[in-house]
Amino acid sequence: MLQVEISQSLPMPLQGSFSCAPGQMLALVGPSGAGKTSMLRMLAGLLSPARAKVSVGTEIWCDTASGIHVRTQERRVGLVFQNYALMPHMTAMENVALAMLHLPRSSRMQQAGEWLKRMGLTTAEQQRLPA
Repeated sequence: MLQVEISQSLPMPLQGSFSCAPGQMLALVGPSGAGKTSMLRMLAGLLSPARAKVSVGTEIWCDTASGIHVRTQERRVGLVFQNYALMPHMTAMENVALAMLHLPRSSRMQQAGEWLKRMGLTTAEQQRLPA
């Protein structure tokens, strides 16, 4: 189970908590500037929050109260950022599979296809390049 509790006041106020069970899909939604991308960057370890506790199962990735901060490279997390951050020379499926480099290529492509189907993309849409 992924469990996230994050709060900070500077440089921008941000507070949130959520959890996600294995195999469950999670989407952060909200208006522009609400902190969705910042929250995901903190989860991935790309930004350091003022106060946070992030755990996956029994692994603690971040606990500011205890001084624990697992390096970004050691966290098994993949993010697909907004369109500007996609690889323009890669299909939608290849962009999603990029987050699974720890798996063999055939497994990456299969799992990427399954995730995109869950999101409602057809096989043809999965093969499109970013617009």
